[in-house]
Amino acid sequence: MRTGPITNRRSESKTCFENDTLPLSFRCSLFSQGQGFEPESTFTLLDMFIHPTGFTLFHIVLFTKNTYLESMKTNPVFCFIGMLFMSNPALFSQTADESVILDAYLRVRQLTPAVWMHTHAFPWPANGLIVQMEDSSLILIDTPYTPEATELLVQWIENRWGVPPVLAVNTHFHVDNLGGNAFLLKRKIPVWGSDAINGLLKTRGRTARETTLNFLRAMHADSLYFHKHARMPYMPPDHTFPLEEGHFFIFGSDTCRIAWPGSGHSPDNVVVWFPQKKVLFGGCLILSGSRIGNTADADLDSWPVSVKKLKIFPAAVIVPGHGAPAGPELIDHTLELLDEARNLEP
Repeated sequence: MRTGPITNRRSESKTCFENDTLPLSFRCSLFSQGQGFEPESTFTLLDMFIHPTGFTLFHIVLFTKNTYLESMKTNPVFCFIGMLFMSNPALFSQTADESVILDAYLRVRQLTPAVWMHTHAFPWPANGLIVQMEDSSLILIDTPYTPEATELLVQWIENRWGVPPVLAVNTHFHVDNLGGNAFLLKRKIPVWGSDAINGLLKTRGRTARETTLNFLRAMHADSLYFHKHARMPYMPPDHTFPLEEGHFFIFGSDTCRIAWPGSGHSPDNVVVWFPQKKVLFGGCLILSGSRIGNTADADLDSWPVSVKKLKIFPAAVIVPGHGAPAGPELIDHTLELLDEARNLEP
């Protein structure tokens, strides 16, 4: 099915399997929910100084800040370096591993020359992507948790590239995928998602919100998180495609494919494949940590079957909905965690 141009740029929108080489057997259902919440992975301002890569620019800034006044009278060179760091806000937001800190909860990390991962820890770190296509169009995969954080992310995108995303994709109906839709729709940025999202928001949205609030209560989270999650609008995408068919977009010679491999984390969880870039956004179907996380909407029996289907993609980089990206080994890691979880069931 050809739906025609979706923007004034030269792009096309087609169903996922039209003129595609993927076998028809790949058209199955993918239900996945389980956000892989890792208590030890909550991102805070401390991450600016205690970073997995070790010594970063923030260590230099911190040292400079603490010693600047003491050193300015005795060391003119140090004084100059301190003035340089303290007078340039951009230096405070860039770490040595190409991570950009947008605020205490939101950061962006470059994964490949054309792919960036945004992570919003509110309070559980959740990932999405910013992908630059061959014609320079930008695609946003999943939003931060809140409209405010999504606005901040889009501002950063516009400051860096001079244009906003041409479209956004919601990979399923949970808040860590579409919490920012209110801002995107206000900005008239097209938001795409499966036709199942709207119905699931109506039938399960209230329960999903209460599940999130219960997690926050259990961890005695700051009231800021609780009040934001309690009042946040859950808005569906304004452009939809049939869940079982999937969808794809063409930008010049570059393609973005959306596929539904089968039930797992939630009843509507899709994955997003960028074949020219060899990057697969597995979302919450793929697990990176040591836990499955939230399984309120999960189908634990079908989940492993769905994950195995992802081996059809020759991905060099796989990005999970939560946790660190890696290579194809994340598929086997996910299967191991799911197997352990099923063995623990009574």
